[in-house]
Amino acid sequence: MKTIKLHDGGTFKSKRVLKEVLELPPQGCTISAMRQRIKIMDLIETTEGDQLALEDADYELLKGQFHAFPFRLVHKDLVAIADGFD
Repeated sequence: MKTIKLHDGGTFKSKRVLKEVLELPPQGCTISAMRQRIKIMDLIETTEGDQLALEDADYELLKGQFHAFPFRLVHKDLVAIADGFD
């Protein structure tokens, strides 16, 4: 089990950004990958507090997708969300 620190302050909130990264795969998505992403999105939505706990494989998937996502703007909130993985 690994955790991600969630940030609720600022312009970009962790839960919203993490869900959008999973919802918008730049290269498309297979049904199998959709199932994995939906599982993680459900956990994000139901998590309360400032820590998201994920199984190791789900954590690695989300971390990889987040760090590879081609953001179209530069913002300190997005960097803070990225730092929540460490």
